Amino acid sequence: MSIQPVYVMGPSGAGKDSLLAWLVDHWPKQAPWPRVHLARRTITRAQVPGGEAHEAVSPAEFDRLLAGGLFALHWQANGQHYGIRTTELEPPGATDLCVLVNGSRAHVAQAVACCPQLVVVHLTAPRALLAQRLQHRQREGVADIQARLDRPTALPDMHHLCPGRWWEVTNTGYLDTAGAQVLAALRPVLQATSACAGCPPPPRG
Repeated sequence: MSIQPVYVMGPSGAGKDSLLAWLVDHWPKQAPWPRVHLARRTITRAQVPGGEAHEAVSPAEFDRLLAGGLFALHWQANGQHYGIRTTELEPPGATDLCVLVNGSRAHVAQAVACCPQLVVVHLTAPRALLAQRLQHRQREGVADIQARLDRPTALPDMHHLCPGRWWEVTNTGYLDTAGAQVLAALRPVLQATSACAGCPPPPRG
């Protein structure tokens, strides 16, 4: 195994940051589990106390990084630009590594095109709970929260896009339950990847 990216997506308030932090804290240490790395996002938004520890840049700086080809993935949502540097998705010299990515539902097809081996976790929660969580973090007003909740996001046919490599997990607040579901889903994927790590490449022609 070399690098296995895991793309966690879902609506605002689903608890992606909390789930990713839980996975890092509870990541198994024994085989077939590789080391884990949480990809740091680059966002045109200032950091806030207790919020995501992202790389905050200006729109002009984001455009410069994008023009320089430094992003493996990038998208726009909720008035902000988001990017994953190539060095975060594929750390130099890294082997036997699982990279967790906080991604966008609207750009999952592009992510799979970039990383065909991508595993996708679609985190969901009831709308009322999403609204409650967004209000609790006190980052936006009522109108902005409603805009987030109403933002249409039509997912592609995930069964066709990445068959056998995506799961939907409902997070109603019990992180241990949601996290355990993700780890249980990942285990056979990592086992299969680890088993094939030393396999010779298939013959050509």
